[in-house]
Amino acid sequence: MKKKINVVLVGYGHLGKWHAQKITSFDVNFHAIVEVDDSKHESLRETFPGVTITSSLDNVINEGHAFLVVTPTKYHKEIVIKLLQASKHVFCEKPLCLDVKETLEIEEFYKKEQVLQVGHSERFHEVWELIRPVIGSESYDLACTRKAKFKGRATDVSVIEDLMIHDVDLMLYFKKEMPVSVMAYGRKVVSNFYDEVVAVFKFADESHCKIEASRVFLDERRLFEVSLTNKKILVDLFKNTYSILNENEEKESSYTKRDHLLEEQKYFFSSCESGHPAIIGFEDAKKAIVLLDKIKESIEKSEQVKC
Repeated sequence: MKKKINVVLVGYGHLGKWHAQKITSFDVNFHAIVEVDDSKHESLRETFPGVTITSSLDNVINEGHAFLVVTPTKYHKEIVIKLLQASKHVFCEKPLCLDVKETLEIEEFYKKEQVLQVGHSERFHEVWELIRPVIGSESYDLACTRKAKFKGRATDVSVIEDLMIHDVDLMLYFKKEMPVSVMAYGRKVVSNFYDEVVAVFKFADESHCKIEASRVFLDERRLFEVSLTNKKILVDLFKNTYSILNENEEKESSYTKRDHLLEEQKYFFSSCESGHPAIIGFEDAKKAIVLLDKIKESIEKSEQVKC
């Protein structure tokens, strides 16, 4: 009988709560939850009987095989490096860390035989598989809009790391290459970091990608647009619909909503057991963080910068 891998969840906040629920769906041993807030421990023991609840990673690091890091971003680097040094498999929520400097520090300890998967969960929408054949191989422009009401969390980082990173990763996922430059604008509204940002990326073929992100908007919007020579594709990630517009007609279709956390955990545990590379690995995370730094550089300099 195949031995089950021991899974440890590090962090039980807003997103950690959902990850914990998904872990129970798999044929793994949910071994422990590391949560520094001791006031949550009694409730966690009741909700997850048989799971070790502790406030220190050191208490369970030798017992786990696969670790899910779902803490505030500012703690990612320290935790991920500790786990990599201990030769553990790691899933880390996006972004992998705060900046390129921290990414390079993580890279020093990352061994290719280890699984290091990053939670760029927006890649798992079914709609991408449906629209790729329509796009084909011609040059195209992208426009991404991600706006949300202020929720009072993730204020330890800007909207760039909090929300915009999703669409930066989607841009790289579609374009399959790094842009050549970016011009960005930002505004601080309710926090000490940028709460609204617009970034326009330019590619070698002269195509563009415009990304708008706000966490202080009046409602929720998640739109993805592809502009081609004779048609336009509009995707509404909230309504789970996509429309294809050309000069003759507009056709709207729906697609099935997927459980993205469940999907990414499925691939992570599969990689841990099989030794296959992570579906979204270190290099993917590194490229996204390089561009996050470039966005911030452009805002601070008030000029277009090379990527």
